Amino acid sequence: MGYVNLRGVWGSAQTEVYAVGAAGTVVRYDGYKWHKFASSALGKDDLTGAWGFPNPSARWFVISSASGKIYKVDVSAKAVKQVYSTPMEMLGVFGASANNVRAVGAGGKMAYQSTPSWKTSIGVTPKDLQGVWLAPGGETVAVGDGATVVRYFHDGAKWKWDSRAAVHPSNCRLNAVWGSGPGDVYAVGDKGCVLRLDPKTNKWHQPNGSAHVGLEWNGIWGSGPSDIYVVGYNSSDALKGQILRFDGKSWKLYTHATGDPTVRLTAVWGDGKGRVFIVGDYQVIISN
Repeated sequence: MGYVNLRGVWGSAQTEVYAVGAAGTVVRYDGYKWHKFASSALGKDDLTGAWGFPNPSARWFVISSASGKIYKVDVSAKAVKQVYSTPMEMLGVFGASANNVRAVGAGGKMAYQSTPSWKTSIGVTPKDLQGVWLAPGGETVAVGDGATVVRYFHDGAKWKWDSRAAVHPSNCRLNAVWGSGPGDVYAVGDKGCVLRLDPKTNKWHQPNGSAHVGLEWNGIWGSGPSDIYVVGYNSSDALKGQILRFDGKSWKLYTHATGDPTVRLTAVWGDGKGRVFIVGDYQVIISN
């Protein structure tokens, strides 16, 4: 494999994991080693994120790209096709089910799957959106520049959109979002931002022990409320990737030093059974 920057990772199991990145790169882990997943449909497009549906009878995943395209990969047929295109960058993608997938990007653009096609939602913010997460019940949380948080949620009477800046002294750029459920949602970003949504007050706060000024967080994933991984890098020492883990009681910081220049850890995914995969610049792939 060549040395390209990886930006997204997703898998259906620890024996089937995909990482995506620059220049149309898709690599697959089969439980033993990584292989290049070649497709002329991707060209040299810079791929920014991946999310999939692990149905054994219809295995597929979707990829967002910097050119504004959404690709769907049929794992069984090893085929890739473009399913959506917009002039704006698409920077992240996530889903709650096979028929409920959203992608977000520049200028507050949000696209969603409306079977069998994709459509564009009306933008509720002019800010660039960097990441998105969906709850199984339909709630959507997207995050982006200027500590922007966009939510689509039910207020007890109806579904509605809400866009506001999370209250944080640094006005950080939020790069990624994840939740174990509607009442347990985290957003992470630059300037050491790790924010948690308080479901009672509908406000965001920095959990005790999670603040690390000078670190930039790019990705977050968890198997549940007591098992969360945040990945990024030290902006003052880019040789060192950073991993922040919450074990249900406290946050612990780990440094991953490499010999490669300017390594940023960018995304994380786990199988929910103890195996975790982290990707970053220079095709760095870390797993436990």
